[in-house]
Amino acid sequence: MADTTAEVEQETPPPPSSCYSVILRIMRKRRTWVCIFVLVYTILLTFSWNFLKSLLS
Repeated sequence: MADTTAEVEQETPPPPSSCYSVILRIMRKRRTWVCIFVLVYTILLTFSWNFLKSLLS
């Protein structure tokens, strides 16, 4: 029983790839989330505006 727990503890997951760690580092920044929010808000506003223009015309 002790041997199996020791083997499980010794098995560590492989280190994350550099691309994955770069993405995680970027996503931790508040500026990234602000940019994503502004981008999504702009896209929604544009689609809504175009939809309203098409309804009124």
